[in-house]
Amino acid sequence: MLDFKPHRPPTTSLILDAASDLFFHHGYGNVSMDWIASAAGTTKVTVYQHFESKEELLLACLHHRLVDRESTLNARFAERTESPACVLDLFDWLEASLKKNKFAGCAFTKTVNEMSEALPEVRRIAQKAKRLLRERMIALAAASGLQDAEELGNELAVLLEGAQVLSLIEHSARPFRTANHAAMKLLTFHGWTPSQEQMGVTLEKY
Repeated sequence: MLDFKPHRPPTTSLILDAASDLFFHHGYGNVSMDWIASAAGTTKVTVYQHFESKEELLLACLHHRLVDRESTLNARFAERTESPACVLDLFDWLEASLKKNKFAGCAFTKTVNEMSEALPEVRRIAQKAKRLLRERMIALAAASGLQDAEELGNELAVLLEGAQVLSLIEHSARPFRTANHAAMKLLTFHGWTPSQEQMGVTLEKY
């Protein structure tokens, strides 16, 4: 599991942040190194001093995004992993993240769609990102004492992926409310008895 944020020189971080945001919102093919340099407040020469090619920068951006995501989730669940409600909180976290990004979708999925044939390493990073999230679901289910944790984690991961795709297409949080409601049904089927308050919160979202 990725559980740390590597130390990066300030300029490297600025370039990664700028490039990651531009690739995510505009697509790899539509973003030039000049645009990245301008967004990072530096020069194209400086960008090439840190990254030998645009392809290398893209891969670094995906890894950068994955490490940041895992660090955020590790901190979020560091001291509360033994309640099935944590699983629903993962759905809430992703919904909030997508709202913040104006329902632009999943960076890993979008990059695979655009670049996996030309740059196969993209698919490997995306597969790792999805695997880590699925394993987190399984671990949360197991720590909560739910039945068939691996099966449940895989089912929840599919729900989460579907909600991400539909939220991009519909440009709406509605798919996450539906997924949250379906997740509660799955958790109940696998042995959770939610409180009236927890049921009320989920139904209110739905």
